[in-house]
Amino acid sequence: MTPLSIFTILQIENEYGYYENFYKEDGKKYALWAAKMAVSQNIGVPWIMCQQWDAPDPVVRLYSLKDDINSN
Repeated sequence: MTPLSIFTILQIENEYGYYENFYKEDGKKYALWAAKMAVSQNIGVPWIMCQQWDAPDPVVRLYSLKDDINSN
């Protein structure tokens, strides 16, 4: 990557993983639906899900330093 490179990613949902358990199986279905819908757009850039511990491939799972600290 050069200093003038442009890197584009798109985000699906925002920290839904915190709420997924509240909705139980429907929460899991929704997260998978959102990921599949996004990937199906075939737009050629990486998709990310924040705080989604079980983000399906090829969606990239991101988390914050706060999550890392809280898990210890």
